[in-house]
Amino acid sequence: MEKIFCKESRTILLLAAISFFLFLIFLGKRPLWAPDEIRIAGIGANMLLAHEWVVPLLNGKVFLEKPPLYFLSVAGTLKFFGFTPFAAKLPSALSAIMGVIGLFLLSRSLHFSRHAAFCSSAVLALSIQYFITGRRCITDIMLTSFVIWSIYASYNLLKKECRHPLGWSIILTLVLSGGILTKGLVALVILFGTVLPWYAIGTTLSVNTLLRKQNIFFYASLVLAVSVLGIWIYFLCQKTGAQGAYEVLWKNNFGRFFGEHRQHVEPSYYYLKKLPEQFAPWMVFMPLALFFHAKEILLKKHTKSILMVSWLVIPFLILSLSSAKRPIYLLPIHPAAALVVGTFIDKGLREQDSWFLYSANKILFFLLALTTATAASLFLRFLYIQNFSQSTALVPLLTVPLLSITATIFLQRESLVHSIFLIFASLLLLFLSWDAFGSNLWRPQNSLRPLFSYVAQIEAGKKIILFKPDEALKGGVVFYLKKAVPEFYDQPELLNHLKRLENNDNTGNGILVIGPEKYLLGFKKTKIRKTFQVKSEPISIGEFKPASEPHSSSIKQNTCITNK
Repeated sequence: MEKIFCKESRTILLLAAISFFLFLIFLGKRPLWAPDEIRIAGIGANMLLAHEWVVPLLNGKVFLEKPPLYFLSVAGTLKFFGFTPFAAKLPSALSAIMGVIGLFLLSRSLHFSRHAAFCSSAVLALSIQYFITGRRCITDIMLTSFVIWSIYASYNLLKKECRHPLGWSIILTLVLSGGILTKGLVALVILFGTVLPWYAIGTTLSVNTLLRKQNIFFYASLVLAVSVLGIWIYFLCQKTGAQGAYEVLWKNNFGRFFGEHRQHVEPSYYYLKKLPEQFAPWMVFMPLALFFHAKEILLKKHTKSILMVSWLVIPFLILSLSSAKRPIYLLPIHPAAALVVGTFIDKGLREQDSWFLYSANKILFFLLALTTATAASLFLRFLYIQNFSQSTALVPLLTVPLLSITATIFLQRESLVHSIFLIFASLLLLFLSWDAFGSNLWRPQNSLRPLFSYVAQIEAGKKIILFKPDEALKGGVVFYLKKAVPEFYDQPELLNHLKRLENNDNTGNGILVIGPEKYLLGFKKTKIRKTFQVKSEPISIGEFKPASEPHSSSIKQNTCITNK
């Protein structure tokens, strides 16, 4: 095992190989899920089909909840790899890999050992929320990767012995611009909340200090990164007017913080419940790890512990004060949690003379191995109930309990390093098998693919209309049918449009209306052909026939619940 860590290049190659395996293998096995994945994939597809590289579009309409960088990356992968789930999720997977490698490099810059850096990166990759988001078409993983690299660049730029300020300044400008163009000013807030406490505590502040060469480069990077956002907003205003700038700068940054449009509003203690769920299974290490690093700060004034704890605590407090809350918003602080836990684990392994650290790690890893084996056994039981027989999933799952049992044997023999690697391997196989196979069996109604596969079969010559669609349905029609279609939210307006189409339609092919079943049942001239259960809502496909043909009243012919 020591041979792997004897060289920096070997350790990085091993970490990269594990990350590629974890985030890329079977990436396209699971279809895109509603609502987030299919909406974001639809925006990327719409931008590609419309050749629009400035304004995000959702079913042909302007969508300004987020800046365009992630959507553009999805458009690029769709162009080269086709309109597939793999292509839509590829930007997230690559971002997750870059985040894992970036955390390793940051750990090494903080002068942690290769073992500690590797352990921290592995903890990040194998935490539930980071893993899941890294295999989903969603913006937050790209933001998290840019946050890691911006803190890495800022630390190397601002430290006293910085030798290449220009190079680090360029890297900081690029990654911070990427974070801002991915999800707005939150990238800047997290960077400030992390770096400023570490810098203020570890440096004697004075005018000369603030005007040091590397500090000037730091200020210049911040200005340039914000200027990149300004350039995009300038071109955005050319197409959408001042309203676009208002939505981007105020409504979707400060407006969300103050709860102006009442989306995802939750109480201030909301994240106290969600962080333990998201950072599983490593949250069991967090109390002791925080205690250890607090002692390092108070007794030894370790600035690297200050950086980690400020990255974890201050953004957490800021996000808790925000009115708009979703569990996924916590993802940019997960690297800090991984650093805190990973370095604590390594400390317990290296200082085996410390009975407390060594015994605590031993007990916690025993519980982790037991939990992993139990989860794999329950998963196998679930697959048995579902009559699932694919060997590509069963073989890795059968291996997980064996690895966990072997890990406990190594624990008994006082070989914690080998035990930890076996537990890492068992978690990797368990997570990968669940995402590729089990998750779709567990919630098949999360996918819109069966609905649009049916539409594609009967679509020939028919016009398609959406009625009162949600964002997932609008994204799905563009991604799966490769076109934007008309959408209506008012029943009289829709009826007038249908009559106009009826008068101009000489082919007799009819019109398909797609929307929530409760709304389509009110159309007497629309016959419901089929209904699909998408999450908790039945989505129906109605057919509107020309008046020249006999037409029955509104009848529900078939009901189809999405299946595997």
